[in-house]
Amino acid sequence: MNLLGRSQKQLLHFLTADAERGILNYTLQGIREGLDNETPDKPTALSTEQQMVAMGKLLECAEVNFRTLCDPIHYQ
Repeated sequence: MNLLGRSQKQLLHFLTADAERGILNYTLQGIREGLDNETPDKPTALSTEQQMVAMGKLLECAEVNFRTLCDPIHYQ
């Protein structure tokens, strides 16, 4: 693979990892705010209420990402 192709692949990997971290941080912040800081300190199963808040935040992120992607296509 040439240098440009490798650089593009590394950039895509970095952007993907950064987006994943951003979504996770946004979701965790939403759980903390929505449930008065009742987030577990260690990996554990989420309660039903925590799952509902997390799904709401993930769906909100998905909607924002979808609209962000569609707007340039729509106005092109």
